[in-house]
Amino acid sequence: LPYLGMLNSVNIGYNDITSNDVPCICSFIASNPHVKLLNLSFSEFNGSDAIKFVNALETNSNLQRMLLNGTEMTEKGKAMINAVVENRPKLSVPMKDASQIRGMDRPDVPNLLKYEYWRSCGY
Repeated sequence: LPYLGMLNSVNIGYNDITSNDVPCICSFIASNPHVKLLNLSFSEFNGSDAIKFVNALETNSNLQRMLLNGTEMTEKGKAMINAVVENRPKLSVPMKDASQIRGMDRPDVPNLLKYEYWRSCGY
């Protein structure tokens, strides 16, 4: 694992990640790895997880984009995370609901493999 420190992006969205996994993920974020992109989209997070993400993001200076699209994050939780984003101009944390994401209403999306869908959206 000597090359682990060289990762630029980590894509673990769509992997049945739940609130039980948030402490481990937040510990990773707080350790300030060199990762610039962390995709956690379509994970089963909720509003109570927001404070954990906020605390982790406040100690991380390298992360530039963390995707939380399609999670069950509450509006209050989104507002807490957005408050951190406002203080860090280089950080972006999209948190769209599944219905707001381009292509989620397309009938062919369920037939695509997950990586094919994301590739079709420009990721």
